[in-house]
Amino acid sequence: MNKLVVYFSYTNHTREIANRIKEKLNCDILEIKTIIPYSKYYQSVIHDE
Repeated sequence: MNKLVVYFSYTNHTREIANRIKEKLNCDILEIKTIIPYSKYYQSVIHDE
Protein backbone atom coordinates (compact mmCIF):
# COMPACT_ATOMS: atom_id res chain seq x y z
CA MET A 1 0.00 0.00 0.00
CA ASN A 2 1.31 3.48 -0.88
CA LYS A 3 1.44 6.16 1.80
CA LEU A 4 1.15 9.93 1.48
CA VAL A 5 1.54 12.62 4.12
CA VAL A 6 -0.76 15.59 3.37
CA TYR A 7 -0.49 18.72 5.49
CA PHE A 8 -1.24 22.43 5.80
CA SER A 9 1.07 24.68 7.78
CA TYR A 10 0.46 28.32 8.67
CA THR A 11 3.58 28.79 10.80
CA ASN A 12 5.77 25.98 9.39
CA HIS A 13 5.61 23.94 12.61
CA THR A 14 3.31 21.40 10.98
CA ARG A 15 5.68 21.27 7.97
CA GLU A 16 8.51 20.20 10.25
CA ILE A 17 6.43 17.45 11.84
CA ALA A 18 5.09 16.29 8.46
CA ASN A 19 8.63 15.98 7.15
CA ARG A 20 9.62 13.87 10.16
CA ILE A 21 6.66 11.57 9.54
CA LYS A 22 7.57 11.37 5.84
CA GLU A 23 11.09 10.26 6.71
CA LYS A 24 9.84 7.64 9.19
CA LEU A 25 7.32 6.21 6.72
CA ASN A 26 9.55 6.64 3.66
CA CYS A 27 6.67 8.07 1.62
CA ASP A 28 5.62 11.03 -0.48
CA ILE A 29 4.51 14.35 0.96
CA LEU A 30 2.06 16.99 -0.27
CA GLU A 31 1.54 20.49 1.11
CA ILE A 32 -1.89 22.09 0.87
CA LYS A 33 -1.51 25.77 -0.01
CA THR A 34 -4.03 28.59 0.03
CA ILE A 35 -4.84 30.48 -3.17
CA ILE A 36 -4.85 33.75 -1.25
CA PRO A 37 -2.12 33.76 1.43
CA TYR A 38 -3.06 34.36 5.03
CA SER A 39 -1.90 37.55 6.69
CA LYS A 40 1.48 37.41 8.44
CA TYR A 41 -0.29 38.87 11.50
CA TYR A 42 -1.81 35.93 13.36
CA GLN A 43 -4.35 38.03 15.26
CA SER A 44 -5.89 39.26 12.02
CA VAL A 45 -6.23 35.66 10.85
CA ILE A 46 -8.10 34.44 13.93
CA HIS A 47 -10.26 37.56 14.41
CA ASP A 48 -12.79 38.76 11.87
CA GLU A 49 -12.33 42.52 12.18
